[in-house]
Amino acid sequence: MTEYEKRAEDPCWQRKHTGIAVFTIDSHNTSYLYRRENGSYYWQHCRKEAEDDIFVDANELQLDLFGKPILTKKFIMDEIL
Repeated sequence: MTEYEKRAEDPCWQRKHTGIAVFTIDSHNTSYLYRRENGSYYWQHCRKEAEDDIFVDANELQLDLFGKPILTKKFIMDEIL
C-alpha cells in the first residue's frame, strides 16, 4: 500500500512514524524526513494542497549508524536541488 493510499484510508497514518527533520522551504513548500516503524526512511514534500504532496523512499539512507542525525537546511537543499 502506498503512502497515498494509507493517507486516504487513515488521515493519521503517520502517527507511528518518527519525524527526523523538517525543512521549511517557503510559505507553500515544506519537506519532512520520516522513519517508518520498519526502520526505512522517506521524504514527504508538502505543497499548498494536500493532494500535491510528494512521497519519496530513501531506501539507501543508513542514519542509524550515526545515531540521531543533524541535517542542515543547506545540506538538504544541495541534495534535492
